Amino acid sequence: MMRVLVCFKVVPDLEMLSEEDWVSGPELRVDVSFVRNILNCFDESALEMALKLSDYSKAINMPIKLTALTIGDKKSDIYLKTLNALRFDKTVRIESNEDISFLPEVTAAVISQYIEDINNQDIVILGRQSSVADNAKTPLLVAEMLGWPCITQVIKIEPDKED
Repeated sequence: MMRVLVCFKVVPDLEMLSEEDWVSGPELRVDVSFVRNILNCFDESALEMALKLSDYSKAINMPIKLTALTIGDKKSDIYLKTLNALRFDKTVRIESNEDISFLPEVTAAVISQYIEDINNQDIVILGRQSSVADNAKTPLLVAEMLGWPCITQVIKIEPDKED
């Protein structure tokens, strides 16, 4: 059985902000508390890719166990329930009430620690970057912390039918 971990982030829908909303307050942050939350678009693609891989694997009788992981507060729970309904075998939320959007090394350390503690993931899939913070460092840092190779710009995964 192949074990696939997909990491995702719940982010504010920045499309809902008007031009006036982009004015930052004294703490130099834009208030996004009133906008709805959505799945980060790059992570949504990663989740979809994992589901397609699972579908492919059934056709060649190669079982895959899908796990979805997010770091955040309870606003992520609705997405975890949705992913359970979409055939993810396990969903995990690591509690964090702090904003780590601009701290990719903290995010990567938490993900890496989870993977080391579980010690049974064959593949880890992360979206390329987040629509909030937009630094694109987290996948690279996770690979570095685990000592694993990192493949970027992947648009499709299929199991090898030869094996």
